[in-house]
Amino acid sequence: MKKKNRSKRRKKIIYILMAVVLLLFTVAMYFISNFFVDRFQQPKLEQSISNANLYGNTILIDMENDNYLINGSSTFTNQYALSGSYSSIMPGKDTYSASVLLDILETDSTYLSEAGIECWLLPNNESIDAVLVFSIVDSTETNTLYWDGYKINGDNFTAKTWQQFSHNFKIPGKYLNLNNKFKVYIWNINKNDDALYADDISIKFNQPINKGKPRTLLIDYENIKDGIVSNKMSNSGNFSAIVNGKDSYTVSHTQALSTFDIDNFDRLNYRYYYYSETANIDFVLVIEITDSNGEILHWHGDQVNTDNAQQGKWTKMLGMIVIPSELIKPENKIRVYGWNRNENTVYIDDIYLILKTTSDIRTGDKSFCDLVNDPVFTHKTNFPPYRNFNFYFSNDCTAPFSNISIDFWQQKYFCTGNFVGNNYDEIIFCKPENNIEFFVYNQSFEKYELNIKAHENQIYIPLKLNSENDFLLIFDNSKETISIYQIEINGNKALAKQNQVFEYKDLKINPPVYSATSLPANNKNIPQIVVSSFNQILSFSFESGVFTKRKVIKQYNKHFNSKMYSGNFTGNSNQELFILSDLDEKCNIELVDFNNQQNPVEINRNKNCKQGYDSLKTQDIFIKGNFDSDITTSLLKLDRSWRFDLKMIEINSIGYDIKSQVSFLNYPNQYNPMFFTETFFIGANLYGNDKYELIVFLSNRNSISRSSLNNNNLSRLPNKIAIYETE
Repeated sequence: MKKKNRSKRRKKIIYILMAVVLLLFTVAMYFISNFFVDRFQQPKLEQSISNANLYGNTILIDMENDNYLINGSSTFTNQYALSGSYSSIMPGKDTYSASVLLDILETDSTYLSEAGIECWLLPNNESIDAVLVFSIVDSTETNTLYWDGYKINGDNFTAKTWQQFSHNFKIPGKYLNLNNKFKVYIWNINKNDDALYADDISIKFNQPINKGKPRTLLIDYENIKDGIVSNKMSNSGNFSAIVNGKDSYTVSHTQALSTFDIDNFDRLNYRYYYYSETANIDFVLVIEITDSNGEILHWHGDQVNTDNAQQGKWTKMLGMIVIPSELIKPENKIRVYGWNRNENTVYIDDIYLILKTTSDIRTGDKSFCDLVNDPVFTHKTNFPPYRNFNFYFSNDCTAPFSNISIDFWQQKYFCTGNFVGNNYDEIIFCKPENNIEFFVYNQSFEKYELNIKAHENQIYIPLKLNSENDFLLIFDNSKETISIYQIEINGNKALAKQNQVFEYKDLKINPPVYSATSLPANNKNIPQIVVSSFNQILSFSFESGVFTKRKVIKQYNKHFNSKMYSGNFTGNSNQELFILSDLDEKCNIELVDFNNQQNPVEINRNKNCKQGYDSLKTQDIFIKGNFDSDITTSLLKLDRSWRFDLKMIEINSIGYDIKSQVSFLNYPNQYNPMFFTETFFIGANLYGNDKYELIVFLSNRNSISRSSLNNNNLSRLPNKIAIYETE
């Protein structure tokens, strides 16, 4: 009896141990599978991968997918394979293997003169009669510009056995234009109609010759030791980088420019592949130039969104960045990473960077539009020619402004706001040593004179203290005071009543104040004021008649220039601040979200003021307004450094985009604002319809017009003030 009990206990213990072991094994397999299948977490940008291939100018086609291939899948067979499961079959005489098609944009063509091509062939019988073809085709892929063939033939090969062949092809420099493509394939010319199989075609371009340093960088996410990668999806190899969730980042790669041949380098070509799990994609590949301390000197984002995205397939993206010459220093670095901007999951793989030069005449340039394949021109963000944004002439308003001097037409001498509580904006002009002039628009402008004398070192901004009207804030750098006025109209007179006065020293503002702006009141009706003083940018809240300093947004030990604009730039908030500043000749862009009054959030902060071929400068003139949307705030940028250049820019969480070129239509008597030698613009809501109008001040004083006005003599165009509106 005791033996039976002991036997039962022993069996029970064994069963328990087996259950524990099974449970531990299950848990272990769960963690191991999760680790290998999808090693993802929210990575830090400081993480860096070190396995990138500096000599990545080699392409291997293994016939396992259609990467780099045309007519690939139609020739795939699993009857034979050198590697993987598939090869490309040429079933008889005058048949062709899958064709490798490679954009010249994806190669380091600066020193390119030769391509070494290897291929593996398997004949059904002992004879092979084929041609290894290397050709160059144009962007349509239909016109062959160059053709060369290496003949492979003989009758003593081993049947049904893989054999390797190779040949070096010379590349004529005159065809190395970025619009063209390399095309490589096998042509079976066996007169006996024997089948031939091809696999593992390798194309290797000659390596850089200068100092033994490369001009290419391949990031394929293989053999990562410290980074976050996934083997759930891959374009090549076994791994890719993954981002999952809003504002998540891939592992980054940082490479010193000293490791490259940076002679004759002024632009960077790039290629990468992405895979999106859903159609709702908002992803950016970020390429930065940083200094040795990681400070961003140049920022570029290649954005993939629902307008240009592919879902559920690996998709190739190509692009180019112009690199300012002053940044090409051995101590500076290139940093590359992916940024996910929504809740979607995105994979990236095979990022390939190539250092290029526009002075190399062989490389040509990538066309903006292929009118052969795409007869309808497609605009590209940040690349000219831009879309047109049209302002239509609405009304002339000349009489009230006949005595205004052009000399003071600068941004700090005017402001607009809803000062008297109607549904539209009024304009304040501040002519130095004269009383402030106040203009109310009602089909035409009515002019009033306020009881405030203007000075050159004053700044004027509107401040909304209630839902009915704006108050006028005056920053007086001579007296170092901030005054608040309420404006009232009684009959034919306008009166400014001073409510309060504050001193700079009490608010800890270092004079002088260079610029200031106010943000709309939040849901607690507490407005914000932001001030740029000698060496800092400060934000204040104004509550119950008291200024309270909230945050020092920027502080330096020296003077810097800045311009600030408030509005709903991203469409997500009505309290955002855009700052363009200039320090040590470096351009800085910042976007700050003030929705949370207690803790303003920096949405974006970088030193990238260049998009495509255009850049922002603090000396540019900016006009703020809801021109294109009732909700989103835009900026018009006027550059008159060498011609009249007016563009609409869109501020976003990446930086900014050049949205369109501004044009004027239906102007009277050929008085196009672009023909005037001096122009000044104000954006204001004059018609009470939420969209802003553009008020244009025009003059040709001391110069001759560029318009002939339908006669043979150049004539002066009269001073004019016109209102333009959008459709």
